[in-house]
Amino acid sequence: MDDSSDEVTPGSSTRGLEEGNTASSTSVPAEILDDDVYRQAVAAPPVEIGALAAAFRSDNTEGMVSPAASVVTQREEAPEVLEVVGQPPAAQSVPEDPPRYQGRLGGLDMARALAIFGMFYAHVGPVRDFSGVGAFLDGLPDGRSSILFAILAGISLSILTGRNVPYGGDQMRTARLRIIGRSCVLMVIAGLLSLLGVPVAIILACYAAWFIASLPMTRWNSRRLFVNAGVLAFVGPTALNLFVWIIENLHLWPSEDANGFVIDVFFMGTYPGVVYMAYVIAGMGLGRLDLTLRSVQARLVAIGSVLAAAGYGAAWLVSRIFSDALNQAPNQGSFDPSLEGIQPWLGLPFPDIHFWAGAEPHSHTIFEVIGSGGFGIAVLGVCLLIGGLSKNVLYPLAAVGSMSLTAYSAHIVVIAFNMDWNGSESWFPILALVVGCLVLCTAWKFVSQRGPLEWLMWKVSMMVSHMPAES
Repeated sequence: MDDSSDEVTPGSSTRGLEEGNTASSTSVPAEILDDDVYRQAVAAPPVEIGALAAAFRSDNTEGMVSPAASVVTQREEAPEVLEVVGQPPAAQSVPEDPPRYQGRLGGLDMARALAIFGMFYAHVGPVRDFSGVGAFLDGLPDGRSSILFAILAGISLSILTGRNVPYGGDQMRTARLRIIGRSCVLMVIAGLLSLLGVPVAIILACYAAWFIASLPMTRWNSRRLFVNAGVLAFVGPTALNLFVWIIENLHLWPSEDANGFVIDVFFMGTYPGVVYMAYVIAGMGLGRLDLTLRSVQARLVAIGSVLAAAGYGAAWLVSRIFSDALNQAPNQGSFDPSLEGIQPWLGLPFPDIHFWAGAEPHSHTIFEVIGSGGFGIAVLGVCLLIGGLSKNVLYPLAAVGSMSLTAYSAHIVVIAFNMDWNGSESWFPILALVVGCLVLCTAWKFVSQRGPLEWLMWKVSMMVSHMPAES
């Protein structure tokens, strides 16, 4: 839901240095002290000792120690101090960072559009008894669209915080404030859309919470992010099952008001964050790679395909091994209205094989995380490989992806005025939404580079990022 071109860039002072403006070597403002400017400051010409001595020599009086002699004495007694003040030797040079890739990636916009259209289909696609290939394609968007979008959300977080070279200092603080500002906008939009009462699980508030939860990881490199995403892929589904089992046995149930928000978005909702954060963190790791390299794009396709085959293949194998148990009704707890308050322990059965096996949409199993996560990575890699088409043939598709928040919100509003579209057997609703988005977003792109809600989110995030740091 982010405009990924809105990354934090050095301020105007930094651009001035790049364009040849002069700056004092003795003072570098903190707001422009990024790596490049730091190297310029350190590499400034050393203080000329002879000139300094000549400046003081005319003020010397008889019987007083010459300041020039004092400087020479300091040089003889502590040469290492002057080495730091002057030009640093090669051993003390600051290591060069890899180049930060720039510009908007059309492939990311195309992937966002596919995720948006997948959500459209899951909400208003025709309800029919498909068979064969039709049944496969009919079930493809369900669940996987939201997972792909969670991966893309993680990539947007990395783009906002430095792309393949994470920001530091004030730049990172500014980026984090902008993420907080975007999260606030998402919360407000989600609240307004919820008033419409559409039969759709709106995901925007979940994204807002996940963005905030990701802030401590914005300084991590790709390796650390991938490791943590891999760990969470196994720990998340396990923690989800255990959490639900424990609160059911204790007769604890989250409230349906704002007080239960954290429990809902991380454990009890349609998109439990304890599982979905694995996709977000994996996306952050992908965003720390140089996504403009063809070799990286090709590897995403290969690795994603392997993960998808491993996840879905393992789920199929487990379903064959435990076929008898899976054919029986699952053991699950239920709310007993006759009980009041917390209970010592109700003795409800431990989650059986139904909660651990399979990779069906929204099953939140380890197999779904690996399989559907890999599927999303493979789709992303393909979109990046053909990203050049976003400038011509697939420009309308990229236009939708560049204003995905507007497109998503608009489709909720349209459904609110056409409630019969949900559950319909007709192809008209999905075709109307897809074609309408392609036409309107393309037309809007000729007027503004940001969609209406993307502009609002950008404006608010910029206002929040200019809040002064507390002294």
